[in-house]
Amino acid sequence: MHKTIYGAFAGDICGSTAEGLPLSASFPLFDEEMGITDDSILTVATMDALLAAGPFEEGEGYKKKLQSALVENYVRYYEENPEPLGGYGPMFAYWCRSADHSPYGSKGNGAAMRVSPVAYWARSREECLFLASYVAGVTHDDPEGTKGAEAVALAVYLALHRASKEEIGETMENYYPGSYSKAAETYRSGHRSALASLSVPEALAAFFLSSSYEEAIRLAVSRGGDTDTEAAIAGAIAEAYYGSPSFPLAVAKVPSYLGPVYLPVVEAFEEAVERNYDVIVIGAGSTGSLLARELSFFALKTLVVEKSLDVGDATTAANSAIAHSGYDPVPGTKKAFHNVRGNKMMAETCKKLDVPYGPIGTLTVARSKDEEKTLEALFERAKENGVEARIVDKAWLKENEPNLTDEAVAALYCPTGGIVNPFLLAAHAMENALDNGVFLRLGEKVISIAKEGSGFLVTTDHGNYWARVVIDAAGTAAEEIARMVDPDLGWHLIPRKGEYFVLDHFGGGFVRHVLFPLPSEKGKGILVTPTTSLNYLAGPTSEIEEDPDDAATDTLTLEEVRKAATSLVPTLPWKEAIRVYAGVRATPSTHDFIIGPSEKEPHFLLAAGIESPGLVSAPSIAVELREEVGKILPLHKKEEAKDSIRPYVHPLTLSKEERDALVKERPSYGKIVCSCEKVSLGEIEDLFRRSLPCLTVKAVKKRTRAGFGKCQGGFCQPQVLLLLAKHNHLDPLAVEYGNAESPILLGKAKKGGAK
Repeated sequence: MHKTIYGAFAGDICGSTAEGLPLSASFPLFDEEMGITDDSILTVATMDALLAAGPFEEGEGYKKKLQSALVENYVRYYEENPEPLGGYGPMFAYWCRSADHSPYGSKGNGAAMRVSPVAYWARSREECLFLASYVAGVTHDDPEGTKGAEAVALAVYLALHRASKEEIGETMENYYPGSYSKAAETYRSGHRSALASLSVPEALAAFFLSSSYEEAIRLAVSRGGDTDTEAAIAGAIAEAYYGSPSFPLAVAKVPSYLGPVYLPVVEAFEEAVERNYDVIVIGAGSTGSLLARELSFFALKTLVVEKSLDVGDATTAANSAIAHSGYDPVPGTKKAFHNVRGNKMMAETCKKLDVPYGPIGTLTVARSKDEEKTLEALFERAKENGVEARIVDKAWLKENEPNLTDEAVAALYCPTGGIVNPFLLAAHAMENALDNGVFLRLGEKVISIAKEGSGFLVTTDHGNYWARVVIDAAGTAAEEIARMVDPDLGWHLIPRKGEYFVLDHFGGGFVRHVLFPLPSEKGKGILVTPTTSLNYLAGPTSEIEEDPDDAATDTLTLEEVRKAATSLVPTLPWKEAIRVYAGVRATPSTHDFIIGPSEKEPHFLLAAGIESPGLVSAPSIAVELREEVGKILPLHKKEEAKDSIRPYVHPLTLSKEERDALVKERPSYGKIVCSCEKVSLGEIEDLFRRSLPCLTVKAVKKRTRAGFGKCQGGFCQPQVLLLLAKHNHLDPLAVEYGNAESPILLGKAKKGGAK
């Protein structure tokens, strides 16, 4: 369903005939007697003025341009419709008819009723408040009138950017004490006033007491105060908070009330909001997601476009989950720089994003005197790259890695290497970015990029978007994307497939470090490593693959993995293998990461060829690309931006007493959905309450581990599917496993059974 900006209009229409008439909250919606009032007309006029003024810019020049457009539009809209349903406020009507359009010091709610569009126009909380004061200032320059406009605009902005009701409420308490903490009392106040100081907190209370977009409007109207304005305010906040698809009747009915005069302006405003961005990031793997997070700290309107139905769904989801120390890359390369810096950033990044991380160290194993010589060369490279390392002998290995092959004579030990959960690194980074106001389009494939004006028009299979800066972080598709801008690239990508075994949890500490063989021209070789989820991985192979989307495995290649892994750890219990998988990474022809501006278009930035050690490098790459954006666009820190997410509840890490208390308070944490991985219903429900959409069974699996255990979803998958269907308002037949062509259910069984 099309996402609309109809909240203020829906509330205004539903409240247009109820002023001063307390009603039952079950009153009919959108009947024939209802219509738009001055609230809707001036909200459209505000949209029109914002379109004329363009994106916010600092300084008096932009303020004058916007306020000039506001005055012109308010007067023109009044003259074109001087007698709407309910009329205009007398002070505003006099102002429109006067030759003097100076502000008239109103304390009323007129600015608050028309201000909601600025929340969609603003790129930061600070911009939102500036714009709200500009909108109010052309008429309502009294502090009370301005405060009402700022409070409403900020409430819509916070709701739009996924703040909780508690967060919105705490902010509104600074404007109107009691509007949240005593919402029920405020709502029942009995005021029937057009003063902002009385009607705005009542409208806020209606939103805080609601459980849906529709209910917020019903509550605002049924109290019988200044119903059109209070419902317009409550409706604007509620639509931003609950989403327009949650009130399909409003989406269907509002256009007919706006009619051919006002609807085109609203649609143009919606298109401008949805179409125009400062930055577009193509790709939401670990690099794209951490880049989105980095950009979210600044007053930029950023969009991420991802062809999969979830973030981190390709290379990020199918790698070795290693935080490499940085001993291996050639000194002086971007790989070496970002590997080492990214490794230093990883622990703090994971802490803020609630991502499992284990600095367990890596061992690169030599099994002969000749290999020891290669080890010495790697040690010298580690020193040149600034990586802590030392060579350990056979006795050290016997004591610290007892299941390692007896053939091991020495190893390069890098204590800063480690393991990380790649699924959650991408997902939680994107969640943080979305919490800070970044926009995300999942399931959209970019099909063309064209230069348009001072930026680029990015066309997907779902629509068109424009931005001053476009960043190509498309993984194995990065070359295809880059050639849309520069057909004569001086580099290309070589897809390489790696196949793996996953072994179930067994024998904690069976392998204590990440174990590498000596690297070859194909890469770091087939490793054996524990994971942050206490499984073990063996792999990967490294073979050139023509199809970058081919993630199939084959018996002969897996046997190669088994043989190589066994040569490192002879007693590896293959009976514990529960899954095999493959991933494709993009090896650059340059043998180095390709990061920075395109040679042809400096506003088109590249993050291509991000193969191993790309996962650990991603936080560092994000910083470099943000710095490149700063050379093109002004970067202003957003005061409200957070660098961490709301912590997740991890029942398995709690003591029995803590778990019992949790289950007593929230019983869903005591209902186990996935028995293999001990994943509770409460954890899945919490996932659904996050800002990052959860659309597929695989998304739930990656973020909670439901389906990752020994039965591989054989028991929990049906329940997960039904939970997804309910959460996303889908027919269970429409729920996908992972991509847009992976349904689990093919049809409904016939009623009855065999006789």
